[in-house]
Amino acid sequence: MTPAVAGPAGFRIASLLTAALLGSAGCANMNHAQSGALMGTAVGTIAGAAIGSDSGHGGAGALIGGLTGAMAGGVLGDSADAREERDIAMAQRDGAIAQAQYISQQQQGLNNFDLIRLTQSGVSDDVIVNMIATRGGNFDLNTDAIIALKSNGVTDRVIVAAQQAPKVILPTSAVAAPPQPGVVVMQQQPAVVVAPAPVVWGGYWGPPPRHYHRHPPYRGGVDVMFGF
Repeated sequence: MTPAVAGPAGFRIASLLTAALLGSAGCANMNHAQSGALMGTAVGTIAGAAIGSDSGHGGAGALIGGLTGAMAGGVLGDSADAREERDIAMAQRDGAIAQAQYISQQQQGLNNFDLIRLTQSGVSDDVIVNMIATRGGNFDLNTDAIIALKSNGVTDRVIVAAQQAPKVILPTSAVAAPPQPGVVVMQQQPAVVVAPAPVVWGGYWGPPPRHYHRHPPYRGGVDVMFGF
């Protein structure tokens, strides 16, 4: 049986447990399910202790209330996690769609070079203006660019249509940062110098040998010499 904890003692236990759970629920690395379970446990513990203390079973009430609150909080937290994951997936999908539309418009849109090429190929102004209206484009229409268009035969009507054409603008939510080039660190290998072996010419390079005179051993006695 669960020991009964009644009166102020039961509330003290429930308060300490609640304080610990509320402190843990503030951790930033928890998802909604974990945080909800802890919050539900804390609230259920307080409520269970309050209800159980009337009948002298504050400890049992706190335990039952904590378990019930944990289950309820976990269910609510799971729903919040699922909703958050769904929102992220929808945002990623919308960004991918906008990126694909931008790429498609960029491929179909006209530019200054297209206007010059169409004009010099003999295409009428009506056709060029209609292409600008239906396909749009990204035109460089500063002073030097307009002078270059006029120098290449583009008419004022076509230039005005280009000025009034809808620009292809990429939504800010779909802008993807260009990939950064990888940094390759080349580690220089230490140079290896192979020195040739020393060349030794024939001959003796040590100190000159000492000369020793060989004499017959001395045997003693008297030497007799005769001369004629």
